[in-house]
Amino acid sequence: MDIVSYILARNFAKKNLKNISNEISDITNVLGAKNLLKITGVDNSFNGIDYTINDDGSVRIYGQLTSEVGSGLILNDNTYLQKGSYKLTTGQLNESDTLITIYAVDLADGGQTILGQSNENNGEFTITEDKNVAFGISADEPEVDITIYPMCRLSSIQDNTYVPYVMTNKELHENINFTTPTFDKNFEGRMDVKRWGKLVSVYISYYAASTGRVSLATNLPPCATPFAYGTCIKSTSYTTTQNIVSISWDEITLDVKEGNTGQMEISLLYITML
Repeated sequence: MDIVSYILARNFAKKNLKNISNEISDITNVLGAKNLLKITGVDNSFNGIDYTINDDGSVRIYGQLTSEVGSGLILNDNTYLQKGSYKLTTGQLNESDTLITIYAVDLADGGQTILGQSNENNGEFTITEDKNVAFGISADEPEVDITIYPMCRLSSIQDNTYVPYVMTNKELHENINFTTPTFDKNFEGRMDVKRWGKLVSVYISYYAASTGRVSLATNLPPCATPFAYGTCIKSTSYTTTQNIVSISWDEITLDVKEGNTGQMEISLLYITML
């Protein structure tokens, strides 16, 4: 390969690697679950230092220290981490020289073992087995007024950009609750009800033999609004019908219009009040 071909090939490879890097950055920062630190702690004051937790997961730390033992705040008292390598960051420019840090401790010995700190070892730590850990803030500055952005991420993710905590795909799957409704005695079909927190998804496959209003099922998670409406599609043509499917409180009903009988595929999404 001549020098010109080598340079062109190298530049092409660099460009592609940059594009891949940008795509990975978008996946972790925009679409994915990058920050594994879910803040469950609350605003508090300790030894002269006040802690205010903001909506984006950042924490304002301000005040004058009144004790030689320092100050701190529990951010999360129990997080499950799989074995692997992780990195703790606070969003400060020089993590290694600051006395405002976040840390992770091992709950297996009551929090006596510090697994990692954001100001030591570049914030990185490794666990060789799955562990339940707790996260906290340590504030040892005599006087402080700063906002930090606590984050625990896989150490393989190089981008330091802060993103708030969101559940991973695994956590989302594990948090799906399947609800079994009480069907009307004449109901012949299939109904799947899934719940993620307060969001409820209903799928129904149903054959409407005649027109009129029919109750399909009760005992669903109660609707937060007086009514919520769904979509009703004919299975044969996949076209939207004029039929009206709705939930009121915990009952789903279907109003079948003239000329719109037959096999139906019904979907409904609503917010529950419980």
